[in-house]
Amino acid sequence: ENDLVMCTSDNPEITLGNHANNVFMMHLATSLDREKEPKVDLKIVCSDDGQPPMSTLVEMTLKLIDANDNAPQFTNDDQAKVKLPENVEVGHFVTRVSAVDLDEGLNAQILGNETFVEEEEVGVPFRIDDVTGDIFTTGVIDREMNQQFQVYVAAEDQGLNPQLTLTHLVVEVTDENDNAPVLLTSGLKARENQKPRSEIGQLQATDLDEGRNAEVVFSKVDAPQGAESPFIVKNNGRVLTTARLDRETTDRYSLVVSLRDKGRPRQTSTATVVITVEDVNDNTPVLTS
Repeated sequence: ENDLVMCTSDNPEITLGNHANNVFMMHLATSLDREKEPKVDLKIVCSDDGQPPMSTLVEMTLKLIDANDNAPQFTNDDQAKVKLPENVEVGHFVTRVSAVDLDEGLNAQILGNETFVEEEEVGVPFRIDDVTGDIFTTGVIDREMNQQFQVYVAAEDQGLNPQLTLTHLVVEVTDENDNAPVLLTSGLKARENQKPRSEIGQLQATDLDEGRNAEVVFSKVDAPQGAESPFIVKNNGRVLTTARLDRETTDRYSLVVSLRDKGRPRQTSTATVVITVEDVNDNTPVLTS
Protein backbone atom coordinates (compact mmCIF):
# COMPACT_ATOMS: atom_id res chain seq x y z
CA GLU A 1 0.00 0.00 0.00
CA ASN A 2 2.99 2.28 0.43
CA ASP A 3 3.25 2.60 -3.35
CA LEU A 4 -0.41 3.56 -3.86
CA VAL A 5 -0.39 7.29 -4.63
CA MET A 6 -3.21 9.82 -4.78
CA CYS A 7 -2.70 13.30 -6.29
CA THR A 8 -4.95 16.33 -5.99
CA SER A 9 -4.95 19.89 -7.36
CA ASP A 10 -5.78 22.99 -5.36
CA ASN A 11 -7.09 24.77 -8.48
CA PRO A 12 -10.75 23.96 -9.24
CA GLU A 13 -10.11 24.62 -12.95
CA ILE A 14 -7.72 21.63 -13.13
CA THR A 15 -8.56 18.09 -12.06
CA LEU A 16 -6.26 15.07 -11.86
CA GLY A 17 -7.28 11.62 -12.99
CA ASN A 18 -5.38 8.41 -12.20
CA HIS A 19 -4.53 7.00 -15.58
CA ALA A 20 -2.60 3.86 -14.57
CA ASN A 21 0.25 2.83 -12.28
CA ASN A 22 0.27 6.16 -10.48
CA VAL A 23 0.24 8.12 -13.74
CA PHE A 24 -2.09 11.08 -13.42
CA MET A 25 -3.61 13.07 -16.26
CA MET A 26 -4.60 16.72 -15.97
CA HIS A 27 -8.09 17.61 -17.15
CA LEU A 28 -9.84 20.94 -17.56
CA ALA A 29 -12.84 21.33 -15.34
CA THR A 30 -13.91 24.46 -17.23
CA SER A 31 -12.94 26.38 -20.36
CA LEU A 32 -10.05 28.82 -20.05
CA ASP A 33 -9.73 32.26 -21.62
CA ARG A 34 -6.17 33.39 -22.27
CA GLU A 35 -7.28 36.99 -22.81
CA LYS A 36 -8.65 37.09 -19.25
CA GLU A 37 -6.10 34.84 -17.56
CA PRO A 38 -2.93 34.11 -19.58
CA LYS A 39 -1.61 31.57 -17.04
CA VAL A 40 -2.92 29.15 -14.44
CA ASP A 41 -1.11 28.62 -11.13
CA LEU A 42 -1.73 25.42 -9.18
CA LYS A 43 -0.32 23.25 -6.45
CA ILE A 44 -0.34 19.48 -6.73
CA VAL A 45 -0.11 17.34 -3.61
CA CYS A 46 0.67 13.64 -3.99
CA SER A 47 0.34 11.31 -0.97
CA ASP A 48 0.90 7.60 -0.53
CA ASP A 49 -1.27 5.27 1.52
CA GLY A 50 1.43 4.15 3.95
CA GLN A 51 1.60 4.61 7.69
CA PRO A 52 2.45 7.28 8.34
CA PRO A 53 1.45 8.68 4.90
CA MET A 54 4.14 10.54 3.01
CA SER A 55 3.39 13.42 0.64
CA THR A 56 5.07 15.84 -1.69
CA LEU A 57 4.05 19.24 -3.04
CA VAL A 58 4.69 20.54 -6.53
CA GLU A 59 3.92 24.10 -7.62
CA MET A 60 3.56 24.79 -11.32
CA THR A 61 2.34 27.41 -13.76
CA LEU A 62 0.51 26.52 -16.95
CA LYS A 63 0.93 29.06 -19.74
CA LEU A 64 -2.08 29.15 -22.03
CA ILE A 65 -1.47 28.92 -25.77
CA ASP A 66 -3.51 31.39 -27.76
CA ALA A 67 -6.37 30.30 -29.98
CA ASN A 68 -7.61 32.66 -32.68
CA ASP A 69 -10.92 33.29 -30.96
CA ASN A 70 -11.03 37.08 -31.24
CA ALA A 71 -11.79 39.10 -34.33
CA PRO A 72 -10.04 42.46 -34.87
CA GLN A 73 -11.91 45.37 -33.33
CA PHE A 74 -11.91 48.84 -34.83
CA THR A 75 -11.12 51.66 -32.45
CA ASN A 76 -13.39 54.09 -34.30
CA ASP A 77 -17.17 53.96 -33.92
CA ASP A 78 -19.17 52.08 -36.52
CA GLN A 79 -20.98 54.47 -38.87
CA ALA A 80 -18.67 57.26 -37.73
CA LYS A 81 -19.22 60.44 -39.71
CA VAL A 82 -16.32 62.22 -41.39
CA LYS A 83 -16.65 65.63 -43.04
CA LEU A 84 -14.82 66.23 -46.32
CA PRO A 85 -14.84 69.52 -48.28
CA GLU A 86 -15.71 69.20 -51.94
CA ASN A 87 -13.17 70.05 -54.66
CA VAL A 88 -10.16 68.80 -52.67
CA GLU A 89 -7.19 67.56 -54.67
CA VAL A 90 -6.78 63.89 -55.54
CA GLY A 91 -4.77 62.25 -52.76
CA HIS A 92 -6.32 64.42 -50.04
CA PHE A 93 -6.20 62.80 -46.58
CA VAL A 94 -9.72 61.97 -45.34
CA THR A 95 -9.32 60.08 -42.06
CA ARG A 96 -7.52 57.18 -40.40
CA VAL A 97 -9.00 53.91 -39.16
CA SER A 98 -7.24 51.48 -36.83
CA ALA A 99 -7.98 48.13 -35.24
CA VAL A 100 -6.70 45.97 -32.39
CA ASP A 101 -6.87 42.22 -31.73
CA LEU A 102 -6.88 40.69 -28.24
CA ASP A 103 -5.11 37.56 -29.44
CA GLU A 104 -1.33 37.29 -29.81
CA GLY A 105 1.20 36.35 -32.44
CA LEU A 106 -0.14 35.82 -35.95
CA ASN A 107 -3.63 35.71 -34.48
CA ALA A 108 -3.24 39.38 -33.58
CA GLN A 109 -1.44 40.56 -36.71
CA ILE A 110 -3.96 42.41 -38.86
CA LEU A 111 -2.63 41.68 -42.33
CA GLY A 112 0.84 42.93 -41.47
CA ASN A 113 0.29 44.98 -38.32
CA GLU A 114 -2.52 47.24 -39.55
CA THR A 115 -3.82 46.49 -43.01
CA PHE A 116 -7.26 47.42 -44.19
CA VAL A 117 -9.14 46.43 -47.29
CA GLU A 118 -11.81 48.73 -48.63
CA GLU A 119 -14.95 47.05 -49.89
CA GLU A 120 -15.59 49.47 -52.72
CA GLU A 121 -19.00 50.41 -54.00
CA VAL A 122 -19.21 51.68 -57.55
CA GLY A 123 -18.07 55.27 -57.80
CA VAL A 124 -16.49 55.55 -54.35
CA PRO A 125 -13.41 57.74 -54.97
CA PHE A 126 -11.26 56.56 -52.07
CA ARG A 127 -8.29 54.31 -51.42
CA ILE A 128 -6.86 53.03 -48.17
CA ASP A 129 -3.24 52.59 -47.13
CA ASP A 130 -3.01 48.94 -46.06
CA VAL A 131 -0.29 49.69 -43.49
CA THR A 132 -1.38 52.90 -41.78
CA GLY A 133 -5.15 52.74 -42.29
CA ASP A 134 -5.11 56.24 -43.82
CA ILE A 135 -7.89 56.90 -46.33
CA PHE A 136 -7.27 59.24 -49.28
CA THR A 137 -9.34 60.55 -52.18
CA THR A 138 -8.75 59.11 -55.65
CA GLY A 139 -11.10 61.25 -57.71
CA VAL A 140 -13.22 64.37 -57.93
CA ILE A 141 -15.37 65.17 -54.89
CA ASP A 142 -18.41 67.18 -55.96
CA ARG A 143 -21.14 67.78 -53.38
CA GLU A 144 -23.64 68.64 -56.09
CA MET A 145 -23.19 65.09 -57.45
CA ASN A 146 -22.72 63.17 -54.18
CA GLN A 147 -23.51 64.66 -50.80
CA GLN A 148 -22.48 61.51 -48.95
CA PHE A 149 -20.39 58.37 -49.45
CA GLN A 150 -20.66 55.02 -47.67
CA VAL A 151 -17.20 53.51 -47.14
CA TYR A 152 -16.75 49.96 -45.82
CA VAL A 153 -13.43 48.88 -44.34
CA ALA A 154 -12.41 45.34 -43.37
CA ALA A 155 -9.70 44.25 -40.92
CA GLU A 156 -8.52 40.61 -41.01
CA ASP A 157 -5.97 38.85 -38.81
CA GLN A 158 -3.44 36.27 -39.99
CA GLY A 159 -4.43 33.41 -37.73
CA LEU A 160 -4.94 29.83 -38.91
CA ASN A 161 -8.66 30.48 -39.11
CA PRO A 162 -8.66 34.19 -39.98
CA GLN A 163 -11.14 36.45 -38.25
CA LEU A 164 -12.54 39.45 -40.13
CA THR A 165 -14.39 42.56 -38.98
CA LEU A 166 -16.09 45.28 -41.00
CA THR A 167 -16.64 48.90 -40.09
CA HIS A 168 -18.71 51.51 -41.84
CA LEU A 169 -17.72 55.13 -42.37
CA VAL A 170 -20.07 57.86 -43.57
CA VAL A 171 -18.19 60.56 -45.48
CA GLU A 172 -20.26 63.74 -45.61
CA VAL A 173 -19.21 66.19 -48.32
CA THR A 174 -19.36 69.82 -47.20
CA ASP A 175 -20.24 72.62 -49.60
CA GLU A 176 -17.84 75.01 -51.28
CA ASN A 177 -19.19 78.03 -53.14
CA ASP A 178 -18.46 76.72 -56.63
CA ASN A 179 -21.76 77.42 -58.40
CA ALA A 180 -23.15 80.73 -59.62
CA PRO A 181 -26.86 81.55 -59.28
CA VAL A 182 -29.05 80.84 -62.30
CA LEU A 183 -32.09 82.97 -63.13
CA LEU A 184 -35.25 80.93 -63.68
CA THR A 185 -37.48 83.82 -64.76
CA SER A 186 -37.22 84.59 -68.46
CA GLY A 187 -40.12 87.00 -68.83
CA LEU A 188 -42.60 89.21 -66.97
CA LYS A 189 -45.74 91.10 -67.93
CA ALA A 190 -46.65 94.64 -66.90
CA ARG A 191 -49.87 96.51 -67.56
CA GLU A 192 -49.50 99.96 -69.03
CA ASN A 193 -50.53 103.12 -67.17
CA GLN A 194 -49.77 101.73 -63.70
CA LYS A 195 -48.46 104.33 -61.31
CA PRO A 196 -44.69 104.39 -60.62
CA ARG A 197 -43.37 101.99 -57.96
CA SER A 198 -45.92 99.37 -58.97
CA GLU A 199 -44.69 95.80 -58.55
CA ILE A 200 -44.91 93.77 -61.74
CA GLY A 201 -43.41 90.47 -60.62
CA GLN A 202 -40.94 88.42 -58.60
CA LEU A 203 -37.74 87.04 -60.08
CA GLN A 204 -36.88 83.42 -59.28
CA ALA A 205 -33.39 81.92 -59.21
CA THR A 206 -31.63 78.76 -58.11
CA ASP A 207 -28.15 77.93 -56.84
CA LEU A 208 -26.84 74.37 -56.58
CA ASP A 209 -24.86 75.19 -53.45
CA GLU A 210 -26.37 75.30 -49.97
CA GLY A 211 -26.67 77.68 -47.03
CA ARG A 212 -25.36 81.19 -47.59
CA ASN A 213 -23.66 79.91 -50.73
CA ALA A 214 -27.14 79.48 -52.21
CA GLU A 215 -28.73 82.73 -50.99
CA VAL A 216 -29.24 84.99 -54.01
CA VAL A 217 -29.18 88.79 -54.14
CA PHE A 218 -30.67 90.49 -57.23
CA SER A 219 -29.84 93.84 -58.79
CA LYS A 220 -30.37 95.70 -62.04
CA VAL A 221 -27.49 96.11 -64.46
CA ASP A 222 -27.26 99.71 -65.65
CA ALA A 223 -27.99 100.01 -69.35
CA PRO A 224 -26.11 102.35 -71.72
CA GLN A 225 -27.38 105.92 -71.79
CA GLY A 226 -30.47 106.16 -73.92
CA ALA A 227 -31.34 102.48 -73.47
CA GLU A 228 -32.50 102.63 -69.86
CA SER A 229 -35.59 100.68 -68.88
CA PRO A 230 -38.18 102.10 -66.44
CA PHE A 231 -37.71 99.40 -63.81
CA ILE A 232 -35.83 98.75 -60.60
CA VAL A 233 -34.89 95.39 -59.12
CA LYS A 234 -34.93 94.95 -55.35
CA ASN A 235 -32.39 92.74 -53.58
CA ASN A 236 -35.07 90.11 -53.01
CA GLY A 237 -35.96 89.94 -56.72
CA ARG A 238 -39.07 92.13 -56.73
CA VAL A 239 -39.36 94.18 -59.93
CA LEU A 240 -41.02 97.62 -59.74
CA THR A 241 -41.75 100.31 -62.30
CA THR A 242 -40.14 103.73 -62.10
CA ALA A 243 -42.55 105.45 -64.49
CA ARG A 244 -45.89 104.93 -66.17
CA LEU A 245 -45.67 102.54 -69.10
CA ASP A 246 -47.25 103.26 -72.46
CA ARG A 247 -47.67 100.19 -74.65
CA GLU A 248 -48.35 102.32 -77.69
CA THR A 249 -44.88 103.86 -77.28
CA THR A 250 -42.90 100.80 -76.18
CA ASP A 251 -44.44 97.35 -75.90
CA ARG A 252 -41.38 95.40 -74.79
CA TYR A 253 -38.29 95.96 -72.64
CA SER A 254 -35.13 93.97 -72.03
CA LEU A 255 -34.07 94.10 -68.38
CA VAL A 256 -30.54 92.89 -67.60
CA VAL A 257 -30.34 91.44 -64.09
CA SER A 258 -27.28 90.64 -61.98
CA LEU A 259 -27.37 87.76 -59.51
CA ARG A 260 -24.83 87.13 -56.74
CA ASP A 261 -24.75 84.74 -53.84
CA LYS A 262 -23.57 85.38 -50.28
CA GLY A 263 -20.77 82.83 -50.27
CA ARG A 264 -17.02 83.30 -50.24
CA PRO A 265 -15.68 83.72 -52.82
CA ARG A 266 -18.80 85.33 -54.25
CA GLN A 267 -20.28 83.82 -57.42
CA THR A 268 -22.17 86.04 -59.88
CA SER A 269 -24.08 85.79 -63.13
CA THR A 270 -26.21 87.98 -65.38
CA ALA A 271 -29.37 87.25 -67.34
CA THR A 272 -31.92 89.12 -69.41
CA VAL A 273 -35.61 89.30 -68.57
CA VAL A 274 -38.07 90.30 -71.30
CA ILE A 275 -40.88 92.49 -69.97
CA THR A 276 -43.98 92.64 -72.15
CA VAL A 277 -46.29 95.62 -71.69
CA GLU A 278 -49.95 94.62 -71.70
CA ASP A 279 -52.55 96.84 -73.29
CA VAL A 280 -55.35 98.64 -71.52
CA ASN A 281 -58.13 100.41 -73.38
CA ASP A 282 -56.76 103.94 -73.07
CA ASN A 283 -57.21 105.24 -76.62
CA THR A 284 -60.39 106.45 -78.32
CA PRO A 285 -61.10 105.47 -81.90
CA VAL A 286 -59.83 107.87 -84.55
CA LEU A 287 -61.69 108.27 -87.80
CA THR A 288 -59.19 108.12 -90.63
CA SER A 289 -61.51 109.14 -93.48
